[in-house]
Amino acid sequence: MPTHLPLRIEGVSLVPPEQRVLPEVLYKYRETGNPWHETVITQRELFLSSPSGFADNDDCNIPTKPELLTSAERTEWVARTITHQFPWLADEPAWKQHAYAQYYADYGSINEPRHVQQVLDSSRAEFNTRFGVLCLTAEPANAHMWNAYSGNFSGFCIGFYADTFDSYACGPMHYVPELPVFKGNEEPEEYFANLIYVKHDQYEPEKEFRVNRFWPSKPTDDQRKIRAGRHQIAEVIIGHNAPSGFADFVRQHIPGIALRTARPDGNGGVILEHLPDSV
Repeated sequence: MPTHLPLRIEGVSLVPPEQRVLPEVLYKYRETGNPWHETVITQRELFLSSPSGFADNDDCNIPTKPELLTSAERTEWVARTITHQFPWLADEPAWKQHAYAQYYADYGSINEPRHVQQVLDSSRAEFNTRFGVLCLTAEPANAHMWNAYSGNFSGFCIGFYADTFDSYACGPMHYVPELPVFKGNEEPEEYFANLIYVKHDQYEPEKEFRVNRFWPSKPTDDQRKIRAGRHQIAEVIIGHNAPSGFADFVRQHIPGIALRTARPDGNGGVILEHLPDSV
């Protein structure tokens, strides 16, 4: 149970769009026959989901265990945050702030596990309400993704130019053999970097790039949508088991789009081939 954080803030793309480096195209794998999935074709819409619905319960849900704080760490953390809890202390001398911090660290509610858990649960629920995630990848020829997320090559994969996400946070996932544990005294930037961009290495085959946004209040479903312009869609790749006529369906809704097909190569890889303008 490592308590050190695998990511320092410099390792994560929490930087302005003009300073970050992303692949030219990012891909979303989807299934055919699912109207919700096909809105990415019919409406050119993507959706930033709440982490509360993720299949991976640890995703954006790394545990916080304040009981791992040493006495010195607990006092130091309280000293840094005491004026947020008691604003009137901001105008008091440093010795008085320290005395209050020491007393609160030794006898305050931070030492009551039930209270601490209630605070953590409330904070996590609020985070899930206001946070949204879109999972993408830079790899259109990823056999694992075709099998897991595109119905064993019966679905499709749609590529968006990375500038589609210029107004959102975006960066690669970092995969570790064992997830860290927060103690509660982390700097906010490093806390969120690790919370959002770190996953167990069992998910490494996905090679995920994560688009995300945190809203100041609970967003509507409409606010969670990303609507792409036609010029922001690079291509659509259709699995070789997709329904007959799906290419025509795509062309109807995205005129002039470049199409390719995908099929397994028999050795764990994927073969991509350009689809003629008409079939």
